[in-house]
Amino acid sequence: MDKALVTSLALAFISGITFLAYKHPIAFKRIYIPLCYLFSVLSFTAFAWNSAIVTVLSTLKAFIPTAQSSAAATKAHELDFPAWHSWVLLCFIIYMVFLLWLPNLLADDKDK
Repeated sequence: MDKALVTSLALAFISGITFLAYKHPIAFKRIYIPLCYLFSVLSFTAFAWNSAIVTVLSTLKAFIPTAQSSAAATKAHELDFPAWHSWVLLCFIIYMVFLLWLPNLLADDKDK
């Protein structure tokens, strides 16, 4: 998929979530948990995928001729999920927590 399209869709999604959290905090609280579960599952799936690739490569290394082991490792690493994607998903979950607290941060102190 085109990187510009994915970036545009991600920015639109983040903008929509931010607007919802700011203008309609009760509605945001309803979708907060499902979204956190979704992004947690995506992060775990990426980690499991990368772990599986490393495990398979290390297991099959004994059967790959030494001359071709470098090419096999390169090919295997082409399949793995980039680590920065996992960091982006984690940062998004942290951002979601911030948005959940946003109404409390913006609330006027009635005790003053």
